[in-house]
Amino acid sequence: MTTHSVLIGYDGSPDAAGAIELGARLLPGHAASIAHLWAVPFAASELRPRLSRRTSTVQEMIDLLDRESAAEAERIADEGVILAKAAGWDAVPVLKRAYGAEGLELAALAEQLHVDALVVGSRGLTGPRAALGSVSDQAAHASRVPVIVVPRLVLTAEREAVESGPLLVGDDGSEGAARAREAAAALLTGREIATFTVEDARSGRGVADGLVRRAQVIGAAAIVVGSRGRSAVREIMLGSAAMAVLHHTDRPAIVVPGERG
Repeated sequence: MTTHSVLIGYDGSPDAAGAIELGARLLPGHAASIAHLWAVPFAASELRPRLSRRTSTVQEMIDLLDRESAAEAERIADEGVILAKAAGWDAVPVLKRAYGAEGLELAALAEQLHVDALVVGSRGLTGPRAALGSVSDQAAHASRVPVIVVPRLVLTAEREAVESGPLLVGDDGSEGAARAREAAAALLTGREIATFTVEDARSGRGVADGLVRRAQVIGAAAIVVGSRGRSAVREIMLGSAAMAVLHHTDRPAIVVPGERG
């Protein structure tokens, strides 16, 4: 089997841990880079009162915050590596200092490392907390490699389907849909691929709901969509629908980027 490399965003949260677990079920035997983004000195605001008593100048406190933040970032990344190895991945840590827009930072890091896919959790995407601009949304919009978004809550049946179920590809007959199918087949070699067209959908949410229902019927491992379409009439399938799938899926969603000018 061809070994692919994947990049996983890990921040120490239960959602990120879940992304590692299900990512490894979906892509077993792959080489994985566990990325932790960290910022200094403001991300360590809770440390400032303690460190201020140990330093005599502001610069000394900033330097100490820098060192403590770096050490904490390394610890979190190593924790992610332990989880990834326990899940069956050959994993290494990757640390990067960031100053916001974590989704864009992860997309840039995936491009820099030449990985085959980026895996992120979908924390905050569903329900009343859903908001554009989240890490998952940013990554899906910007990434030049497929982005695998793992939902927050996955039931036992859905978890089992991730290991061996087919891939459900949203198909509107466009080049983007064909590209999504090809990319999914290359990334998850040997998986059965099923295509599905949602008829008479009038919104991206309607397309997403149709795909989610079909995925439940066939026990799909993941839902695959393109990030944009080429057909003006059917653009909804690969534009707003891709984002709607991320917000409402009950299993991993794979967003395949379109061609860029």
